Amino acid sequence: MADKKGFDLADLLKDVPKLDTAPDAGREQIEYIDIGLIDSDPGNFYKLTQLEELASNIAVVGLQQPLRVRASEQDPQRVVVVSGHRRQAALKLLMKEGREDLREVPCIRERTVGSAALQELRLIFANRDTRVISSGEIAKQAERVEMLLYQLKEEGFEFPGRMRDYVAQACKVSAPKLSRLKVIRENLIPEYMNLFEKDKLPEQTAYALARLPGDFQHRMFSALLTAPSGAIAEKVLSKYNEGWRWEPQLTCPDGKACKRGDVFLRRDCETSGWHGFCGGNTCCLECDQAKASYSPCERMCSKAKAQRKEASDKKKEEEHKRQEKAVGHR
Repeated sequence: MADKKGFDLADLLKDVPKLDTAPDAGREQIEYIDIGLIDSDPGNFYKLTQLEELASNIAVVGLQQPLRVRASEQDPQRVVVVSGHRRQAALKLLMKEGREDLREVPCIRERTVGSAALQELRLIFANRDTRVISSGEIAKQAERVEMLLYQLKEEGFEFPGRMRDYVAQACKVSAPKLSRLKVIRENLIPEYMNLFEKDKLPEQTAYALARLPGDFQHRMFSALLTAPSGAIAEKVLSKYNEGWRWEPQLTCPDGKACKRGDVFLRRDCETSGWHGFCGGNTCCLECDQAKASYSPCERMCSKAKAQRKEASDKKKEEEHKRQEKAVGHR
């Protein structure tokens, strides 16, 4: 292990614990544990994906890599998964199908030697090369790694340079991406964060939204049926920074103030790029797009729709009269 002074993350973590079945004293050994005594770690933030495919593989060739477990703090007879949550879940699927021959699971029990933070950091470092994870999972991973590194710092390890660079190294992502994820993690409202963590909100969109004030994010979430695209979210951010608030200072023909701010916001987030943004800065009755013969604005107010219908009906009537007159001259 590296000295606490002159801390080098790559050097410290290069000796990630290896699975080993050798009986030599001092080496980790495989033991077989009933699957009913193996609990998942509630703090696991990695998604359990493609379980059916993994279960099918295990059903044919068996479990090729043991689980890594630690003793349960609540019950000494039980263990908690440290590494191998997908394998555990796949084995449970097979057990439901009657594969009792897989009940005894090969495991390697963690030794509690040295810093607990260092042990967990080593395992995260090992997992980074064996999983394809989403941006949401990387954000959670980075948050956990940063906490562990600060914990090590309190234990006496020294970190020359920027902490961000160590977190980026441990998570195997670039420093700029890590900075974006930090902005998302700290500023994205829970409603959008929930989508981001489920991989239903692209990183570009999440990053743009996270740079908007929380109250405006809530407003967007309430006004829109679905989250905007990354390009639209970036454009909304740009316009917001220019002073746009989608709160029209307009007066209707009846003298009442326009109250359609969120409708304008929704219109701009749903519209195709070539239409341009409205912002509620132009009354629908005066908007060229609302009066256009083709591709009228879907969000224009009822007064503008009525006016457009009246113009359309008038045009149809004139065309009908023209055709009748043409028939009469034959």
